[in-house]
Amino acid sequence: GSRGLDSCRRELGPARVVDVVSTPDDWCRLGARRAEGLSMVLVVGALRAETLPVAAALRGRQHHNGLIQGILGNTRVSVLTCGVGQRRAEARTAAALAQGAFDGVISIGTCGALIDTLAIGAVVEGGAEDGLGPLGHGPTVRVCTVSRAVWTVTRRDQLAAQGWQVVEMEAAAVARAARQHGIVASA
Repeated sequence: GSRGLDSCRRELGPARVVDVVSTPDDWCRLGARRAEGLSMVLVVGALRAETLPVAAALRGRQHHNGLIQGILGNTRVSVLTCGVGQRRAEARTAAALAQGAFDGVISIGTCGALIDTLAIGAVVEGGAEDGLGPLGHGPTVRVCTVSRAVWTVTRRDQLAAQGWQVVEMEAAAVARAARQHGIVASA
């Protein structure tokens, strides 16, 4: 799992990578708190390196219609690796949500920090202004959705000057698909 995240860290250039949730322990601590009281949660990440740690932590793991399903804590969890990009994330999340009676969606993965006060590996979450529900842990940051990775210092500085703190590529699309199913997504 971490080898894939290290690869992402090397490839993302000037936007420093902030790990949203990278280990089953992180998800258990953060995601499970958000999932309390929910009966079935969809966890979505773009890359296998992001979703594999959560999938590996599931008890009674089964593969069904492109999802890895099982139990984490007291919650039924389905894990979806949606692929990179907004169109793919929204379409695959919507298709997964159509498969069951989910009452929660959590988008996990990596994002790029646009400000130097966020340490590499910091856990952050998007806020309501970004269309995301809180996980209840870590600082809430202003999240800018981009269609391509931020490769240059100039672009990083432009986005930071607009007040954005973090860039991501899929969470907003996951949130749109969730809203279309009457669910608030967390990231």
